[in-house]
Amino acid sequence: MKKQYILAVVIGVMLICGMILAGCGSSVDDPEPTTSGNNGNNNGTVPSKPTGKPPNTPTGTRKSVNSSAYSTTVTLSWNAVSGATGYYVYRSNASLRYTKIATTSSTSYTDYGGSKTSSYKVSAYNSYGESAEASF
Repeated sequence: MKKQYILAVVIGVMLICGMILAGCGSSVDDPEPTTSGNNGNNNGTVPSKPTGKPPNTPTGTRKSVNSSAYSTTVTLSWNAVSGATGYYVYRSNASLRYTKIATTSSTSYTDYGGSKTSSYKVSAYNSYGESAEASF
């Protein structure tokens, strides 16, 4: 009788371990992760990918330089882009490498650290990505 009891316990432990390894032991407190935004109720379907696209490249770029004996300010402006959340502004350094210097929701930006010879680019962005850059 004792051997049968031990055998039953071993089989029970093996079944429980097998269920856990197979994922049958998950609980309500540990739901499967989901990216569909519907609390895991996918009804057997795969969540769809976003269908939007990045905004178009800004157009109508204008650059105005105001220099005095003490400082130089460079004011940049461009036309609004439909569907854009905001804009990234880039300035080149002496080796013509561009660095992002600002993020703005406005269609203009004044750079107080630029020079008469600084080159600039601007791009539009939204939740789907960034547009190509427009040069000044």
